[in-house]
Amino acid sequence: MKPEEYFLDQIAEMKRAWDAGFKPALINTVRLCGPNNWPLPQWAYEEIVHHLMESYGGKPKSAGRRGYSGGVRGAAALDAKHYIRWNWASYWLENRKSLLGSRATRDDAFKRVEALLADAQSPARTSAKAVEKSYIKVEKDIRAGRGDRYFLAAGVPLPIAK
Repeated sequence: MKPEEYFLDQIAEMKRAWDAGFKPALINTVRLCGPNNWPLPQWAYEEIVHHLMESYGGKPKSAGRRGYSGGVRGAAALDAKHYIRWNWASYWLENRKSLLGSRATRDDAFKRVEALLADAQSPARTSAKAVEKSYIKVEKDIRAGRGDRYFLAAGVPLPIAK
């Protein structure tokens, strides 16, 4: 297969995935085109411009929620906080016996994350109960195939599907 044929096949696959609602397909398209010096397809360019304008241009659009998480930027900031809490909680839950002792419980791990986030003056600092809720929320969304929202909000690169 020639490189041009491969490129066209991959772009067509990404377009089908995007049309089916798989949001990371847009990022995967950029990652495919950029390093290979291939032109960005028109559909991807239009979607990128649309999302940038919606996120950062003019009045923020509502994400269907009230208050500080109501706009696109607010929702992304909240998702980033959930990701930070989930990331730290995952580490401490997995290693709690070796780090906190053989009698350490899940609650001990969440309390440790609470203390660490508070000490670091993290924007994600909160109570141990809220850390647990964030952990459960992100785990549930990852299992349901919606985990990309947290990785994108936190600026974590997504793996390219092969």
